[in-house]
Amino acid sequence: MAGSSPSAAASGGGCEAVPSTSTIVAEMATGSHVLTVDGYSGTKGLAVGEHVKSGTFVAGGHSWHIKYFPNGATDETSEWVSVFVCLTGKYSGPAKTKGAAATVKARCKLTLLLDGRDGRAALPPPPPFTKSCELRTFSSGKGGSDQWGHKKFVRRKELEDPSKRLLRHDRFSVRCDVTVAVGIRTDDTTAKLPPPSDLHRHLGRLLKTNAGADVTFDVAGHKFAAHRCVLAARSPVFMAELLGPMKEEDTESHVVSIRDMDARAFKAMLHFIYTDSLPNVDDGGEAAAMAQHLLAAADRYDIERLKLICEDKLSGGVDATTAATTLALAEQHGCCRLKEACLRFMASPANLKAAMASDGFEHLARSCPSLLKELAANLAVVSGSHVLKIDGFSQTIGASDGGSYSTTCTFSTAFGVWLFYQYWRGKASPTWSFPRFITAKALEESGYLVGDSFSLRCDVAVVKDIRTEDDATTVKKLVGVPPPSDIGAHLGGETWRSTSAARRSRRTGACSPRGRRCSWRSSSARWR
Repeated sequence: MAGSSPSAAASGGGCEAVPSTSTIVAEMATGSHVLTVDGYSGTKGLAVGEHVKSGTFVAGGHSWHIKYFPNGATDETSEWVSVFVCLTGKYSGPAKTKGAAATVKARCKLTLLLDGRDGRAALPPPPPFTKSCELRTFSSGKGGSDQWGHKKFVRRKELEDPSKRLLRHDRFSVRCDVTVAVGIRTDDTTAKLPPPSDLHRHLGRLLKTNAGADVTFDVAGHKFAAHRCVLAARSPVFMAELLGPMKEEDTESHVVSIRDMDARAFKAMLHFIYTDSLPNVDDGGEAAAMAQHLLAAADRYDIERLKLICEDKLSGGVDATTAATTLALAEQHGCCRLKEACLRFMASPANLKAAMASDGFEHLARSCPSLLKELAANLAVVSGSHVLKIDGFSQTIGASDGGSYSTTCTFSTAFGVWLFYQYWRGKASPTWSFPRFITAKALEESGYLVGDSFSLRCDVAVVKDIRTEDDATTVKKLVGVPPPSDIGAHLGGETWRSTSAARRSRRTGACSPRGRRCSWRSSSARWR
């Protein structure tokens, strides 16, 4: 009956009543940030209690940052590295944060990480250096505690111990995980939500079966069948080539030749056009090479979302073996954020030296010579060397009474003349030396004294500055989250972009949309 209730039906011997359900949810929001200290030895010049802040990150609607104390937060912890996570305030948007006081309950975890961005094989994991706290109250207002951390996070002696393998190339990383208690709510779970969109599955099946295909592409001898309308809806370049005034003249055979493109890259691009996702590719160099080729293809056919995704993947995997080729690729295809990621990675002298030894650096220097000046300008540490020759050592022994000395000329690095200061108890000294470098007797008995002459070499590495950068690991800051899927908008009749803009098509495959010739090389072997 229309007026019968489930319970009444059940008591009358009918169908058993299905109970309604609800769930009490303690909602938690999590945010993470990785702070990399690149040039650890340079930060040791800070005094005890002095710190450097990381970039801000968001967790639970609030902004946070990490404080790094290279020489400890207090005099009692001067032999340790101290690390704290701090509540900055209420998050107000992607550009800035408000200064108003904020109170939040959260739990935090700090973890010392191995930094494996140099392209070498992964090292064994270090001993557990993880500090965590239970749910506690953070307050950025007066009278409240806005930070939590450890004054004795890791002992400097242990961090610098080569046998521990914690400090690699003068660099280490700390990961901070913040879990914020957002609130408690009750959800009615009786109603069933509709399943997620399956448009990509249907279109993917259409590509796989070739049903109704009306155009064939010949790429390096491989044939790919596709549908003009789908391609035109997803790419303004395909719109101009297949349906617009610039469409291919060979309409009878419907075969379009694509030059200067790898067949696997074109196949992966078709997969993205139909499914708005990338195909599975094995990790390692092949995945990086695929991303490089796909970025060039996305730029060629003006598929902006695919280009951003490839830029994102390449930015997160910059290492010594790929930095040079990726930088050349970013310059040639107008990827400003990817270019910035490469320049930041190569700002470290150790990274730059390793990148210069790679096969792609010669090509970078030849094809993009202007980038070499940018690399030099971005170096965080500059160095210079000087060789002092003592000619007539025996004559200098009796000339010195232990208090006198002689001076030599100053020397410069590629960035000008520098003074080297040693910091000692907060005071700067213009000199640094070894009073007992070597005894005269030991020098005379060694092989260094030749013909009453010997030479001394001085190498000076100068830290230009200590700065905080949002690097390639911070995808939201550097590259930006790729826009959401737009396949529905394209197929649903969104207003077409200007056809004149689409006439940037490269029918011969020789140029990019900006008129640049695609003359970069992949860092890995060409696909088979």
